[in-house]
Amino acid sequence: KKDAEEDDKSNEETETTNRQFPVDTETGEEMVANFSNLKALTALGQLDETKKKEYGLTESKDNLSVSCKDGQENLVIGARVYGGSDRYVLHAESGKAYVVSSKVLRPLDAGETSLRLKKLHAYADDMVAKVEVDSDGSKKSMVKTEVTDDKGTRDAWANAESPTKPDLTLDSFLDRADKLSPTEYIVEDPGAAKIVRLAYQGKAGKELGFLEFFRKVPPELSKDAKDDVPDALKAPEDKPKKAPEIEYFVRTERTRVWGKVSRLTAERFDQDVANLFGREAPPTTPAPERKAPPAGAPGRGAGPHGAPGMPPGVRPRPGAMPGGPGKPGALPAPKKPTTKPR
Repeated sequence: KKDAEEDDKSNEETETTNRQFPVDTETGEEMVANFSNLKALTALGQLDETKKKEYGLTESKDNLSVSCKDGQENLVIGARVYGGSDRYVLHAESGKAYVVSSKVLRPLDAGETSLRLKKLHAYADDMVAKVEVDSDGSKKSMVKTEVTDDKGTRDAWANAESPTKPDLTLDSFLDRADKLSPTEYIVEDPGAAKIVRLAYQGKAGKELGFLEFFRKVPPELSKDAKDDVPDALKAPEDKPKKAPEIEYFVRTERTRVWGKVSRLTAERFDQDVANLFGREAPPTTPAPERKAPPAGAPGRGAGPHGAPGMPPGVRPRPGAMPGGPGKPGALPAPKKPTTKPR
């Protein structure tokens, strides 16, 4: 029976998930250069099964496929060389093994986390002189100015209608926009509503880049939903359920696809947009409903007279529970101290 189960597991098809995401330019160019002229530190030749197992090539789940004009090359990534960080690799087509520098494979170790695009704009910050903000047809123009205080002269932002009066709220708004860093990228349209578009312009008025901010509200949290707390947000009885959350995305001239951003960071920026245009507060993900602790559970007020409850499975000592004088459960009277003769 055990052998049959193992055979069934070995016959199961492996499900492969493909993820597409924009790669950081510098990291991507370096990686492509390394693989376009890949050289081994050591050529090990053909290996027997014992050596393959010793080098971590038999049961390795790390595989690398590189597509070229004349075909595809496949590498099995094995263990690290003893005492170092370089890796054993097996060329699947020829069956030959090599030792490859860790510098070549290091960007792939962390996968998307180390490879994905992090800098959302190609221009330098000091190139921006004006920002046009468009939210559902309502527009605001911000211009860069200077402010001088006890710390010296620094850049600040002001409303285009009063360009000489710095506005700290605009500084905060643009600073929040800069912090909308994607945690993952999505190629297909997530079906989210565009909340605002920021167009960054240079001194000559030419657009340098843009940032679009999107919000996706699940049906359970929409305005048409009931006011009651959704079942998924209620405290679970047995198994926890994934509560519906509002999702937020950004897109810029460099990403070209949608980048999902942290909910807490996005909620603050979403609120800033509403404040900038004088609108009501935007929808947010409600906090999950919490159950009240059962009677007698450890915690303040769980025991008699507001005293902390006893931990589960622990019984109070006889006479240790608070009570009135002479009543069952009263604390014993303190004994008169005795003195020993010197």
